[in-house]
Amino acid sequence: DRLSGGTAYRSLSEQLRKDLKGSPAKQAGEILSRLNSQMRNLSALTFAEKATMKGGKPDWEVDSYDLNQSAKHSATDGWGMFLLAYSVMKDAGIKPKIAYVADRDQRRISSNGRNPNQFTDLVLGVDEGGNGITWMDPAMRYASPGLLNPDYQGTLAFVVNSADWTGKFEGMGTQTGGFNQTRYTYHLNIAEDQDAVKLEVG
Repeated sequence: DRLSGGTAYRSLSEQLRKDLKGSPAKQAGEILSRLNSQMRNLSALTFAEKATMKGGKPDWEVDSYDLNQSAKHSATDGWGMFLLAYSVMKDAGIKPKIAYVADRDQRRISSNGRNPNQFTDLVLGVDEGGNGITWMDPAMRYASPGLLNPDYQGTLAFVVNSADWTGKFEGMGTQTGGFNQTRYTYHLNIAEDQDAVKLEVG
């Protein structure tokens, strides 16, 4: 109820949802990829991005809940990224699960407790039917869609279904160590007596 939209947000949402294809999980992953390419995550700025800001900080008061402000500045913090991703997925007709998780190095969740302070983060998940849930962490910059932070893997979480707002404690799955790795193939072509070198990445 606290979320605030507007013209800029609606325009951004339309861009992120344009020509989506595939299953709901694939569409959600594409939305997150597009969002990451268009928005700066102020909670995880690069050195180059910080250099463009006075004191390494934005010159406006960041309001994570103001989606229109985020769209206008093409920037928000980690919580704002989560809210944008959730809102755009909702606009696309996707009803993701919301998992309340805890960093295993900080605390353990008790299913007997009802204290929200035992959670340290939230992640989104889209059900793949009989193939499990594809988890996504919009606040975690550079994480591939589908990557679940290792700090949350194999832990207990409280998972809420946004379709009917019911929830229950569930165990988070685990992923292989190479899940977030990217491999590149380089083709180096050097012609005889050629000064220039062409390097292609595929």
